[in-house]
Amino acid sequence: MRLSAIITRLAELGVRLPVQQHAEDACSIADAEGVEVCVIDHNGEREDSEAAEIAALLIEIINIAATPVARKSLDVSDVGGQAVDIANELGAVLQGRNTVACYIALSMVLGAAAANAGRPDFDGMMRLVESGARDSFLRALQEQGRG
Repeated sequence: MRLSAIITRLAELGVRLPVQQHAEDACSIADAEGVEVCVIDHNGEREDSEAAEIAALLIEIINIAATPVARKSLDVSDVGGQAVDIANELGAVLQGRNTVACYIALSMVLGAAAANAGRPDFDGMMRLVESGARDSFLRALQEQGRG
């Protein structure tokens, strides 16, 4: 199930986002209105501090998944790091999918990004995409022992 579908289903089930630690129990997760959603380690098999930390981590995951990414959130000082993170996320989503469908989907994403740019540079963008793809391809072949 896709993350967006999970978030949608939580809303359909009446869970109001963002979630938070329950006001009376740090080992419980509550929705934005304070309604309990779940209890971490209800049998008490873990230390309270460990169960509270698990709850906090799950809260972070849920809230990050439910938060739309701002289009202007790119930190120019860390473009390379962000590119690697995005590439890893895209790679996980595209793993095992039809290659042509992946290329078409990526072209749609690039077109939409260009539409939001003040001055889109298709020629420069495509040269960058092509050289990056070639470098990644050759690096992957080397890692596989085929290059």
